[in-house]
Amino acid sequence: MRIEEDEEPLMWVYLPPKQARQARDGQELEVELPDGSWIEAIVIDQADMARRLPPGLNGSPGANNLALQVPARFIEPLPSMWRFDQLPLRVRFPLRLPRLWRS
Repeated sequence: MRIEEDEEPLMWVYLPPKQARQARDGQELEVELPDGSWIEAIVIDQADMARRLPPGLNGSPGANNLALQVPARFIEPLPSMWRFDQLPLRVRFPLRLPRLWRS
């Protein structure tokens, strides 16, 4: 997560390229805070860049550690106790079930 003065926190979600379809502009996601609680966020733009994972998020040595960088913002206010620049967070995208019937 990135925090600039006088701005709402911006999250950079690092996503494996094969999961790019999950992170479309407007897609909601859930963010786990360090205390185990979850709050909602939304993808604000599609990924347009692949980057190496930051230190601490790297996979196994020698693995392809490239990921799509997806920007997201919190829908709910981020509690002030968690407003730390570069705070690592875990996210999950809600499961989208295919429509089995037409309405």
